[in-house]
Amino acid sequence: MIITTKQYKNANMNRAKKEKNDEFYTLYEDVASELSKYESQLKGKAILCPCDWDYEDLTNEQKQEYREKGFVKGINDNFAFSQFLRAKNSNIGLNSNWQNKLYFSHYNPNTGGEGRPFQIAIREFAKREPDGIVITNPPFSLFREFIDVLFECNLKFLIIGNKNALAYKKIFPLFMENKLWIGYTVPRRFVTVDNKTVNLGVCIWFTNLDVDKKEKLILTEKYDPEKYPKYDNYDAINVDKTKDIPYDYDGLIGVPITFLQKYNPEQFEIIGHSRYLEKHGGGDVKINGKTCYTRIIIKNLNPNKGIEL
Repeated sequence: MIITTKQYKNANMNRAKKEKNDEFYTLYEDVASELSKYESQLKGKAILCPCDWDYEDLTNEQKQEYREKGFVKGINDNFAFSQFLRAKNSNIGLNSNWQNKLYFSHYNPNTGGEGRPFQIAIREFAKREPDGIVITNPPFSLFREFIDVLFECNLKFLIIGNKNALAYKKIFPLFMENKLWIGYTVPRRFVTVDNKTVNLGVCIWFTNLDVDKKEKLILTEKYDPEKYPKYDNYDAINVDKTKDIPYDYDGLIGVPITFLQKYNPEQFEIIGHSRYLEKHGGGDVKINGKTCYTRIIIKNLNPNKGIEL
């Protein structure tokens, strides 16, 4: 079953979050496509895959050995993570000489109890491998907790999440402080627990690894007060699409949250999130009394009179 409409995608994600039925398994070619962008940063690193979708790809013999020897187990000290991926899809074609130590946590990350298993696994991994990297697709409903423990342990990571997480109160400031970045590729297709393929279309990679700066946006629209109305409750103009940001406006601008996927800190300054701006008492911005969708408030660092190239 392939999900194709935006409404159905969002309904699927919302239902998953509500029911905690959010075990969507990532396609290995999508993982490999993103990993290839970080080769120099991944070489020789210990890597933890702490969610059960990672563990399910072990053999029964490996699982039994894993259970007998402890919570987190290294699988072959000289095992290359790219080889693990290649074993699942021979067409991935990643460099097999990265020489990583690969760790798994076989516990279902949705399990409750005192301290979630993924938290315990990540903390133990951080003690053993303080320079290690966590790579996985955590349950969407636990994304906040997942990010919290990664930063608590000061670990590098590359994880998949719903792009709406960009608006979370604890996560958005990390972008403002350039502590969290969006990755290079967009994973779209996932497999459900009942082996159906879905096209979610709302997921992105989150990372604190070094990411090349996004190219500066080429801005072609000139400011027109008729086209760019101001908010009723905040001194900023509204822009519905990132590509329509006016090149010559030097005031504050409200843009969709998807702007963060194009954000270049040398071109724009992020002022804040419309929902959390104390200047207008918080809450989303309004135009003619109607509430607008969540906006990121930005400022063009180099507004000019001509088209920005």
